[in-house]
Amino acid sequence: MVKRGEHLYNFWTDADHPRGLWRRTSLESYRTDNPDWEVLIDVDALNAAEQQDWVWHGATVLRPTDDSPWRHAPITLSHGGSDADATREFDLVTGGSSPQPTVASNGLRQRGAQLDRPRHRVPHHRSRAWLRERVGISAAGATVASRNADDRRRAALPG
Repeated sequence: MVKRGEHLYNFWTDADHPRGLWRRTSLESYRTDNPDWEVLIDVDALNAAEQQDWVWHGATVLRPTDDSPWRHAPITLSHGGSDADATREFDLVTGGSSPQPTVASNGLRQRGAQLDRPRHRVPHHRSRAWLRERVGISAAGATVASRNADDRRRAALPG
């Protein structure tokens, strides 16, 4: 459950909705014994309408930049629960979404409408074996690289 603006949002699954419902209610309604939920997205109905196998991966309700209403919410879905996400912008005022999702395929990261290669991430522990195997550094070079990374990390710590 998350509060954005005047609404509380949550994602709900049950026997009738195994893929789930993204819904919202007001704080006043939520405090009652039987809250009045407004269903924003029924993933099961979306799957039936689009003949897809979408799995909910989340939503982010974006804060408005001025006094306008909370309106824009990128929603993230994936085919069958895969790592590749499709993002649609959902309009909380009109209840509509962009017709075609922007899809980020496996191994690519989405930034706006552009796709770019993922950054080469070194594990936090920066193990010598990992450096040797993945980056191709010799054993001596891996020891130095690992030691230098540890020194930089320690130097960045406060106090």
